[in-house]
Amino acid sequence: MAGMDKENVSQSETVGGVGNGVVGTAIAELLLEAGFGVVVWNRTRSKTQGLVAQGARAADTPAEVGTACRRVFVSVMTTATVAELVEGPGGLLAGDAKTEYILDTTTGDPEETMVLAARLAGVPTLLLEQNPGPERHVVLDLEGIGSSDTTAAEELSDLIESLQDRAIDVALARG
Repeated sequence: MAGMDKENVSQSETVGGVGNGVVGTAIAELLLEAGFGVVVWNRTRSKTQGLVAQGARAADTPAEVGTACRRVFVSVMTTATVAELVEGPGGLLAGDAKTEYILDTTTGDPEETMVLAARLAGVPTLLLEQNPGPERHVVLDLEGIGSSDTTAAEELSDLIESLQDRAIDVALARG
């Protein structure tokens, strides 16, 4: 699918989402609103119910997301959790995974994240910073992006454009 005209791919392609906390749920909702199909997985299955009611499909494992989706966003609490959910048994890249690009929105340790990105050299990973500001919002902004592969930003640009500069209220997550 690489090299296809994005006009024909973007909203017709299903995107995966691993981690449905406050930020992961908001990202999935924004992508659904933009017309993307979304397959979601979360350890706590009940966290996917609201997204399913909005049109997403729930997966039973991260591997199922990886089998269904070429592009996946991951939004969990730590880099160690990202590694487990991507590389571990039943993880995103297990079995017949077709995942080619990962958009990582995890607030993890930057050094651990770069080590993970190096291990995932065959899967371009785009790192999207999510730093809550004083108003307790996360603003998804292209300025905070770093990549382990220069094509990742281009291949994920339609997703990013659907998310860019959208504020996500993290007051519930921060108490």
